[in-house]
Amino acid sequence: MDEYIKKLRKHIGNSPLLLVAAGAIIYKNRKILLQRRADSGNWAIHGGVLELGETVEETVKRELNEEIGINPIKLKFYKVFSGEDMHTVYPNGDEVYYINVIFLCDEYEGGIKTG
Repeated sequence: MDEYIKKLRKHIGNSPLLLVAAGAIIYKNRKILLQRRADSGNWAIHGGVLELGETVEETVKRELNEEIGINPIKLKFYKVFSGEDMHTVYPNGDEVYYINVIFLCDEYEGGIKTG
């Protein structure tokens, strides 16, 4: 978890946070690459929360590299998801309302690492 979020949580506990996240739908040959989240067990696209001063594009590139070892060549804006559907309560009680900026990615460098 980002140090910024940890600092906020020290002050507000489990109360709702509004967080901006960015992710990518990675697809090839009519297939989408998903990950199983460790915190919830749900299937999800790859991405994460913006760090201070970071753009949404920088976040997607960083997360894709950290999580699966690829570097996107081209990101195409897809959609912003927000509102009640993006409300999450984690098993530890932390509550978050996400604003998710999602991109499409079908061109990347590097081999996808798993596990």
